[in-house]
Amino acid sequence: MKACVLIFCVLAATATPARGDSASYAQCGTYDAYLLIYKSTEKFEELGKLRCGEKVEVVNRWGGYSQIRTVDGRVGWVRGADLSETPPPPHTVFSFGLTEAPKPMEVSAPKPPAAALTNDDILAMHALHRGTDIILKKIESSRCAFDTTPAQIHRLSDAGVSDKVILVMLQSPVATDALVRKAPESVDVKVPDGASFEVELKGNVSAEELQEGTIVEMEAAEDFVVDGVPIIVRGSEARARILAVRPVGPHGGSGVVAWFMQDIVATNGERIPVNFAAKQPANERTRNFEGYPYFLTGFHKDDPAIKAEDKRFRVVVHGNTVVSVNQSLTAAMPARTKPKAEAVRQVSTQTPVGTEAAVPSQPAAADDAKP
Repeated sequence: MKACVLIFCVLAATATPARGDSASYAQCGTYDAYLLIYKSTEKFEELGKLRCGEKVEVVNRWGGYSQIRTVDGRVGWVRGADLSETPPPPHTVFSFGLTEAPKPMEVSAPKPPAAALTNDDILAMHALHRGTDIILKKIESSRCAFDTTPAQIHRLSDAGVSDKVILVMLQSPVATDALVRKAPESVDVKVPDGASFEVELKGNVSAEELQEGTIVEMEAAEDFVVDGVPIIVRGSEARARILAVRPVGPHGGSGVVAWFMQDIVATNGERIPVNFAAKQPANERTRNFEGYPYFLTGFHKDDPAIKAEDKRFRVVVHGNTVVSVNQSLTAAMPARTKPKAEAVRQVSTQTPVGTEAAVPSQPAAADDAKP
């Protein structure tokens, strides 16, 4: 939700003021559990939050925004479209974003393995004033069984756990007993943090039903091999996700969608967390929130929100990741004859003498060779 403010505060439009005194109710979207109250419509500084269904008094209106007074006396601004003259129906459960699930329809998470890192462990470390970097390193080095239902994510947010930690928790693969048992003759391969390869969209993303949390289907555009072991094969399923959307206005103009990379399926079936790289092919530019790059893409009415157009995107592995791969996959990997742009990307974790980082064994493109 905070990310949405950072992304869209520059997109607010001005309008003519109008007075109005009436009682209204906070009406949350499908994927929200609260609304943000702003101090003003100029800088969109956060004043506080409204719970779904909370009753407020509308004291003024300015274009698409309403000035409201809460029960506890706070006075601020919210989007007029987020208010309803009648109490809204009960809110439904959704498992993405910093949201809060209602008490009805409570979903109990399966009991995690004893050795797995849980939400309570994160809260305990936060209560002991462990820094964000320490918590992130603990997540990176542990098997995780986080409960990412809306109620639990909101619980973490209320406790003061940083958005950066929560986003990493959302991206962490779920620990199961199946992940502990290695396949026969398997080999553990460490994929270094920042190792890169390319992905592409499976097709255009329609703007008609686009909303926060929607998955954007992608796939690997090339094979990715570490120390001779295939970690990703071309065509492997990958997922990006919609962070926020501003639809096309009723009088035309353009809409905007913010979306970030989430994960990709490795050859052993696990999902590896990945992010968009800061440097993209064809000079595509990413933006940044809490250290996580995302794209801000504009679109027009009757056009796709995100166009495929044979575009490729560079992604990087998020955190040092150990992947257990059956050795038979190495022998079974086909020796493909492909154009240079589709060559197998080789990464070595052995750092040669006189170098500071692992580099692909394939010749780098001209742009990649630049510092």
